[in-house]
Amino acid sequence: MNTFVRPASASDLADLVECESQYRMAVGAVERGGAELLAESPVAGPSGWGVRLENPEWEVVVGGIDGVVLGLCAGQLNPGTQTARIALLWVHPGAREVGLGEDLLTSFSEAVRASGATRIEAVALPGDRDTKNLFERAGLVARLIVVSSRL
Repeated sequence: MNTFVRPASASDLADLVECESQYRMAVGAVERGGAELLAESPVAGPSGWGVRLENPEWEVVVGGIDGVVLGLCAGQLNPGTQTARIALLWVHPGAREVGLGEDLLTSFSEAVRASGATRIEAVALPGDRDTKNLFERAGLVARLIVVSSRL
């Protein structure tokens, strides 16, 4: 089994769309906050991923096993704050526990640091312990907890 992580390219559009679709299904199933997060995150689809791949403020990396893309990490650098915000991190359930998530985060971090980022931010939903654990292993720690209520 050979894992890989690399910058995404236009030839990865179908894989990016598939990973995004799987991510949205998984996030939508999260009891607390999933629906709200999806409502705030429009679907990128093929055209949106194409725009992101061409935008120098976006970093998109893919990873997988034996040449098959099974995950991605994508985010945008805000040059004004030097903060890179991870918009989507997804690893196929069958490819977890082999370090692919950590490798994606490492590659993303290195790329945005090279672009001028001094901070990385990401969102983990309440109750999504796997994502929280992945972020914590990568050195991302909670610095703000947002609470809300429908009025």
